[in-house]
Amino acid sequence: GDAARLHRPPREPHGGEARLVRRLEIQPGELAEIEPLHGQRSARRPTQRIADGVAHVRRAELREHRAVLVFAEIQRRHLYRDLGYSSMRQYAMAALGFSSSRAGDFQRLAARLDELPQVRRQVASGQLGYTKAREIVKVASRSTEQSRLREARRSSRRGLERKVQRARRRPSAQTEL
Repeated sequence: GDAARLHRPPREPHGGEARLVRRLEIQPGELAEIEPLHGQRSARRPTQRIADGVAHVRRAELREHRAVLVFAEIQRRHLYRDLGYSSMRQYAMAALGFSSSRAGDFQRLAARLDELPQVRRQVASGQLGYTKAREIVKVASRSTEQSRLREARRSSRRGLERKVQRARRRPSAQTEL
C-alpha cells in the first residue's frame, strides 16, 4: 500500500523528461527525488515537496550556468574545430541541438563574458542567471558593469528586458537603465 508507494525504485525518464535529462546531464535517479506535487499521496508535507522541487530546479539552473562557461571556453579556444565542426554555430546546432537563435544568444554571451569579468563571476557562482546575463551584456561595458548587475538583481527578468530595450534605443547605451 502506502509504504510500497513511498519506497519505489527510481523511474527512468521518458519523453520530454528524457530530453531534459540528456540536455542538462541530470542523473535519472535525481528525478525520483522529486515527488509529484499533485496526484499522489505522500507522507511528506506539501511545503517540503515544493522545497525539494525548488532545489531540483536550482541544480538544473547551475548546470545551465556552467554550460554557458563551457560554451565560452570552447568558443574562445576554437575547440569546435577539434570536434570536426567549421564554426561554433554549426557545433552548437548539430552537436548540442540548439536552435539558431539559442546558438547566437550563447555565442554573444560567451564573447562578452571575456570583456565583463564581474558578470562572468556572477554567472559562474549562480548569482546571475543566463537570461539576465544575456540581457545586461547587450548594454554593459567595463565602466557600467557594476550598475548593470545591480539593476539585474533588482529587476524581474521581463522588467530587465524592457529596461535594456529602452537603453538600446537611446543614443548612448552607457546611460543608466
